[in-house]
Order: sequence, then structure tokens, then C-alpha cells
Amino acid sequence: MASFLDHLTEESKSYMEILSNSTRKPYNEVSVEEARQMSIINTRKFGGNIDYDGERHEIIIDQTYKTEPIPVWVYKPNNCPENATIFVYFHGGGWTVGCRETHDDSCKIISSDAGCIVLNVEYRLAPEHKYPACFDDAEVAVKWALANKPQLARFSDHDFSKSIQPIQMQGGKLDTNMA
Repeated sequence: MASFLDHLTEESKSYMEILSNSTRKPYNEVSVEEARQMSIINTRKFGGNIDYDGERHEIIIDQTYKTEPIPVWVYKPNNCPENATIFVYFHGGGWTVGCRETHDDSCKIISSDAGCIVLNVEYRLAPEHKYPACFDDAEVAVKWALANKPQLARFSDHDFSKSIQPIQMQGGKLDTNMA
């Protein structure tokens, strides 16, 4: 009987072998902070180095749900077309691990390959921030993007009024609620 491994690329098989032979503990056997650090270390170790042909800027979105504002990285590729889509990205990580840094390369690839502006949102994580904190942050980020297209346009000579697409990789929960 065929295994799911039979359908993987050689690169994916190699990665799976490295993980299975590693001595790192699973996330459920370490503290939240250790799991977050492991996530960043694994990203640096396996993520590669994307040669991004564009700009990345940080913006800060004020909100009423918490005292600190929401940090966001804005990616604008040099091949960005006029009237480009704005893509709001919410990283994966089970709402506990993951951050803008662990998904930086993914956002660069999306921005470059799709020719769109990407907002990489640093939403609040559990367990420090209870439900619905991540949803509150996601809602604020999407509403801010809709209301501030001209501010995003200052990163370019283009008009970004076409559309805004919220997406994230954590089970579709945040993007589905924002849609």
C-alpha cells in the first residue's frame, strides 16, 4: 500500500526525514515561549533566503481593543501593477506560535508572484490574550486596510483601490470571519 510519503517531492521527503531524526521536543512538551523560539529557529534553518524584488515597510495600526497598536509589515513588489490587490495575511501557528518573522518569506513570495501589496499582521497570541483577541485584531487590520488605501498607496505610485483580500494559514478561521 502506498504511503503519503510516496507522493512527496524529494525535497519534502528530505525535510520530513530531517524532522523525524531531530532531537527537538514537540511543542506540547515545551513552554509556549520555547515553542515560539523553536518556530523562529526552524524558520531560519529551513526557510531559506528569498531574494525579494520589492520593499518592506512597517506600519502601526491603532486600535481600541488593546493599549498597544498592531504592528504590520507592508510588502510592495517592484512589479506591482496599477490598481493592485491588497492582500491581508494572518500567519499560522495555532494562535499560539508563529509571527510576522516566521511567515516573512511566504509574504514575499505572495507579493512578488501575485504582484500585490501584502499586509503581514502581528495579531495577539494565546494564551496571553484570550479569545477573541486574534479576531479583534484581524477585524481592525482589515477595516484599517479598507479605510486607508491612500496611505498604503504612498508606498507606490499606483492606485490600490481594486480589492482587499484577507487570508491566513491557520485553519481558515480568521480569514473566513473577516470575509
